[in-house]
Amino acid sequence: MEEITFGAPPQVPQFDKPKASKKKEVKQEEKSMADYISDLQDDDSDDEAMSEIRFFYPFNCTPLDINFGGGVPSGRIIEVFGYESNGKTSLALEMTKAFTSYWSNTDEKYAVLWVESEMSIDKVRAAYMGVDIKKFIVREAETVEDAQERMVDYIQRASQKGIKLFIVWDTLGSAPTRNEYINSQGLSKNKYAGGMAEKPRIVWTMLRTLKTMLAKTDTSLILINPAQPDMEGGFIPKTPGGNGPKFFSSIRTWVRKTSERMLTTLPSGVEIERAVVVDVYNYKNKVTLPRQTTKIILDNERGLDRADTMMKYLFINGYIKVAGSWKTITMPESYAQNGLEGSKIPAPMMDFTYQNKTKFEEALNGGIPHFRDWVDYLIYVKSTEVSPLLKVRLAEKIWNYELKFFGEKRMILTDEEHRLADMVSQEIKHQ
Repeated sequence: MEEITFGAPPQVPQFDKPKASKKKEVKQEEKSMADYISDLQDDDSDDEAMSEIRFFYPFNCTPLDINFGGGVPSGRIIEVFGYESNGKTSLALEMTKAFTSYWSNTDEKYAVLWVESEMSIDKVRAAYMGVDIKKFIVREAETVEDAQERMVDYIQRASQKGIKLFIVWDTLGSAPTRNEYINSQGLSKNKYAGGMAEKPRIVWTMLRTLKTMLAKTDTSLILINPAQPDMEGGFIPKTPGGNGPKFFSSIRTWVRKTSERMLTTLPSGVEIERAVVVDVYNYKNKVTLPRQTTKIILDNERGLDRADTMMKYLFINGYIKVAGSWKTITMPESYAQNGLEGSKIPAPMMDFTYQNKTKFEEALNGGIPHFRDWVDYLIYVKSTEVSPLLKVRLAEKIWNYELKFFGEKRMILTDEEHRLADMVSQEIKHQ
């Protein structure tokens, strides 16, 4: 990355001093609340912009995208935690892939800063997964303070040069504080340098500093964190770093391997595990619904298997019928046809039958032109059952699919959902 320098700090808006006037006071009483809010917003426009998520980087895997609110949000902190070999780094690499894929077809300059505290990144595997490693900058951070200095430096430099930045820190848990590191090298006169409370305190201060920089520059920060069993019997495992990641993360994702295994048989007749089923449990989510789980399929070498993941979702929710080795999905033959006098005739239904994932994947990738639309429609409809707000936010997409397939809108909003839709509309107008 070329060397870049800091720019001038943004000007802080100043409030005008109000002028006292009895006539104006009377008129002020006649003002609506919207007018008052509008007046205040003029002075707080910078803070208002920071509160918005400007970009979502989609995984191109509908169940996972819905669970994250549309993809990986920009300008936010996401903590990915879990036990050893449960897929934390694989999911983080998929997040970087979503980021690079989003910007690859634009003229925007972009880069991924991978901060290493374990030195475990495998660029060959990342490239095999489809990650654009040409955009990778890998920097070592032996301590928490080193990681902070690296991140602050690159955020500032990238912002000055107009470069979109995406940061992954692997891992927060393995990085000691500077005092702890010096003490471990026998260089400190105080053998108690650091202490148990030091790292949580430093991490809290670091994330408090970073959160504003991230929001202002639309930089996403992925914190990979190892999990430890909660000895007090809590459901959520403990993670290093104290309460800082829990408090400042917009999304806390627990990646946990299930007991399910995806097996394949070699020509020799030996069965091996080709992939694992992993629960992506968003315990905290300020973007969309918290405490939602999506099952994803991780190929051991290739990362997220999108076709298998979507097929798994359809099966769990009863959209796939199984008879022996054959699997069937009922779907429209095509899009709705034009009828007389501008009317629409719904597309006739058919059974798409297949035996293996290859045929499903071919259909998903365009072998059947409208198949991906139908699969997305089914996932959207099913996901809205858990939330009126999600139903309202996805309503336009669902109705567009229904117009394509059936020639009419079939999903009905209740009175409560109509009121919610008005609220969402007003929210969009004021953005």
